[in-house]
Amino acid sequence: MTSNISQVSKPSDDTLLGVRTLITEIAHLCALAGVPESYVFRTFSEAFCAAPGARGNLLQDCADPVFASQVLTHWHESERFLGTDGSPRRLSLAAGEFAELCAATGDRSRASSALDLLLASGAVHRHDDNISAIRRDVIVGQSLRSSVDLVFRLCGEFAKTLNYNLTRSEDEPRLFERTALSTRFAARHVPALLAYLALHGEGFLEDVDNWMKTRDSDSEGMTVGVGVHLFLSKHTTRMLDQVSESP
Repeated sequence: MTSNISQVSKPSDDTLLGVRTLITEIAHLCALAGVPESYVFRTFSEAFCAAPGARGNLLQDCADPVFASQVLTHWHESERFLGTDGSPRRLSLAAGEFAELCAATGDRSRASSALDLLLASGAVHRHDDNISAIRRDVIVGQSLRSSVDLVFRLCGEFAKTLNYNLTRSEDEPRLFERTALSTRFAARHVPALLAYLALHGEGFLEDVDNWMKTRDSDSEGMTVGVGVHLFLSKHTTRMLDQVSESP
């Protein structure tokens, strides 16, 4: 049985690195659980071949969603880019103000790709020469190469946390990892849960982001992250659209 992988554009270096990291962490978890190597290979091969075919080529964008998110955060927090009311002021492209924002974030050369990604995600709006910040979060569209790279990166980092907590020695600190789980949650309340997380989850992450921002190192530091995500059973996922339309 063959896959349709040839229809998809050539993966970027970031994609390949993300794949290696994620598979490495999953392999470690399987080995830790005593899962036979032959079973891992067979399961992956079957899942890969059964995966849906490509829906056309992914866009060959080179934007880094992490950098774009940092640009957006800096826009919301730096007094230099705030208006008199404390909200992000409109920036002029012709005057190079967005490029200045990217330079202040760390890399002027990536201004064009960062802007394309922010526009595609709906985080910013462009009107003629001016751009305005609409949201503080960057939600990457599924048709962008960046979304694939980000998924691999986040999944790999989460798997690293699980691996570390399972294999750490008693004198090493446990990394924070908690889950609120219900196995009998009424599907009709999923839209309300989504609204709750959009409000409180976003607020929590903004607080954490602000707290970490004040503790950035002036020299080279380390990468740390905190994430919140919602997961649904396959059955509930299929029902979600119908539930959302229910009164």
